[in-house]
Amino acid sequence: MRYSSVLLLLSIFYFGCSKSAQKAEFYQIENNAADQALEAAVYLDSATLHSYLSPVFDSIVLSIQFDENVEPKQNNFNEGDCEVKVYKKKNDAWSVVESQTDCGSNSNQVMRWIYKNNRLVFYQDISSVNLTNEPADFYIYDELLIQREGELHSMEREITVEEFHSGLISKSYYHNNRTVTQIESASKWLIRELFAENGL
Repeated sequence: MRYSSVLLLLSIFYFGCSKSAQKAEFYQIENNAADQALEAAVYLDSATLHSYLSPVFDSIVLSIQFDENVEPKQNNFNEGDCEVKVYKKKNDAWSVVESQTDCGSNSNQVMRWIYKNNRLVFYQDISSVNLTNEPADFYIYDELLIQREGELHSMEREITVEEFHSGLISKSYYHNNRTVTQIESASKWLIRELFAENGL
């Protein structure tokens, strides 16, 4: 009698634990699926980020007569967990520089500059930022320096993940307080750092 009671208690304990383990495993699988869905919802890779780049950059570059026999200068390196790729095309009048930084699911950034006679005529800095892996804390930041009606204008915009999924790729820019001089100064310093050299 005692033996069968012990067996009964052991069976109850085993099946109770087994069900708890199954329930815990189920919730773990469910939570992993939710985390993956959230990551898919907020993560933008470098290729997607490129769709936000201004076509003005390409139109200016196409108008420049670069010597096809001269290879662009390139520099690729790692900075922490990020992979950085930069290139520069140059002739007597023009310098065209692009930097791409890929930090996986944390952030991505593309920066582009065009100089004519050592003066900045185009600049764009666009990045995707994921602060906490929550959709509300994820956004695209886009700063643009572009010529309109003969003057250079500095503008920016932020696109939240909700706006991105709503298709607001054409969300309007607004003027910021950065001057052309500030952007030029910061840009020249950064370009020298990217290529580990002096000058454009």
